[in-house]
Amino acid sequence: MKNKKIGTLIIIVCSVLWAISGICGQLLFSRTSLSTPFLTMVRLAVSGLILSGMAFFSNPQKFLLLFKNKKDMLNAFIFSVFGCMAVQYSYFAAIEASNAATGTILQYMSPIFVVVTMSALHKKLPTIAEGLCCILAVAGVFLVSTGGNIKSLSISPEALFWGIFSAGCLAYYNIAPVNLVKKYGAMEFVGLGMLLGSVMLGVLVRPFGVPMEGVDIVAVAEIVIIIIFGTIIPFAAYPKGVAIIGSTKSSIIATSEPMSAFLISLFILGEKYPPLSIVGFFFIVLAVIFITLSGKKENNDRK
Repeated sequence: MKNKKIGTLIIIVCSVLWAISGICGQLLFSRTSLSTPFLTMVRLAVSGLILSGMAFFSNPQKFLLLFKNKKDMLNAFIFSVFGCMAVQYSYFAAIEASNAATGTILQYMSPIFVVVTMSALHKKLPTIAEGLCCILAVAGVFLVSTGGNIKSLSISPEALFWGIFSAGCLAYYNIAPVNLVKKYGAMEFVGLGMLLGSVMLGVLVRPFGVPMEGVDIVAVAEIVIIIIFGTIIPFAAYPKGVAIIGSTKSSIIATSEPMSAFLISLFILGEKYPPLSIVGFFFIVLAVIFITLSGKKENNDRK
């Protein structure tokens, strides 16, 4: 019982830290001239270096093993671009175009993309429960984006695009590297993916020489929070929480991330949301919870 409480606490803390990371991103965009490409590149580069360094010094042979397999290195490169880089870039782009709560809640639609993708790969229709969850999530996105008014958007088309795109990228991020993570380890594979992703972003977008207007000690502290408390610590701790209480319960508890981002945005930052947009937030969270429970039931039925 004590271990389960510790595991639950780990998941909650990680979720809240991710939410705070998004809030810090919102504050940076609102007070400084820093942009999504620059912040994403710095986050990926520093986090990738630290995680890769930790992986190398803990087990050099295991870390270097990946470089000896050309096929796995190619897959690692693809994952770094369409997984690590794309997820982080689109997430912060959604926040820059709206706010942390909206960006986080839209990204949280990723389980719906997983259901659709897995159904397509296995050439079978989603279950009734999964289909209803998808409808609930789509209804949630409609309410979040329109506030219930079909004649206008309550968020910008850019924010809607990047938020949904981020959800799709996160689905790929969760599906694609499963076998390689099992083979090489999460820290080794994802750390390298972040590092390669930062290099690719630098080449593609060239976010160098950006103006530093408004960058002060507070802004630097926010960047540190995003990298250390919003990336490295939760990345290292979350798998331990999952190992204690299981993936299903962890996924449900992790819905505290968008809720935390929403509450902080509402009560501390003073963001204003149409009432039906708030209903849409809850629709998406409920869809994630129900689809997680549905997946658990389906797996149990197959045993």
